[in-house]
Amino acid sequence: FGGENAVLVLGSLRPGEENFWFPEIARALQAGRALSVIVAPRHKEKFDFFAQRLQEHAIPFRAWSKNPPPAQAGVVLLDTYGELETVYSFADLAFVGGSLVDWGGHNPLEPACYGACMAMGPYARNVSAIVADLEASGALTRVTSDSDIRKLLDEMQNDAVAMRRRGENGRTVWQLHRGASEKIIDRLQNIIR
Repeated sequence: FGGENAVLVLGSLRPGEENFWFPEIARALQAGRALSVIVAPRHKEKFDFFAQRLQEHAIPFRAWSKNPPPAQAGVVLLDTYGELETVYSFADLAFVGGSLVDWGGHNPLEPACYGACMAMGPYARNVSAIVADLEASGALTRVTSDSDIRKLLDEMQNDAVAMRRRGENGRTVWQLHRGASEKIIDRLQNIIR
């Protein structure tokens, strides 16, 4: 995306989570908000599902694979696989999916490393320690309702400085967690010896 619009990435979205986000995105776009959104389903077999749900909410969108992304406000369905990290790299706000429905949450360190402000739902048992660190730093906001999402979209529109500051807090947490795999391997090797 080019231009000045804030970019929202709905990353690893699971069916059911659109029921929270799509009405608020439709409302924001109908109100004339300058907002760019990337909808990134968790699995490629759900591309058509989310395309249909966007249409049902009267949200015009383009498929990432078929058209170049719009230069200004718009919605793009990321209908290719393996490019979520790329779009996280230019997100202002990243919702980490699998957390508004009970999937246990996906890894919030993926957008944190790019300094994106983050949001997750209440279900994060798979990543609870990391989420606790991100929440404590102020980098991650929990959303559980349409009003929470509306408030977050308002903040995204009206207080970009605060959003960037929270994103930088997330990058700091990411740096603290870097190298976890190497640390685990070192500890296992010490046990085996």
